[in-house]
Amino acid sequence: MDACMFILLRYYLRVDGVRVRILDTRIYHEFGSSTVLREFKHLESDFDMLKSRGFVGGSDWMLSTTQADQVS
Repeated sequence: MDACMFILLRYYLRVDGVRVRILDTRIYHEFGSSTVLREFKHLESDFDMLKSRGFVGGSDWMLSTTQADQVS
């Protein structure tokens, strides 16, 4: 990307059977401008709430590298 910079940062915490927390930060900057855009998102839930919304975390999910995407 010659004209801009885009950074994605994700912090993912899972305590099995208790809680899931995701902190997402996105940073965007166009070269030549004086602005930097930053978006921050904090998602947090316990496993009971996820189960009540239809989420099922089986053994395949526990080993998946995309589990944070599936939870969010």
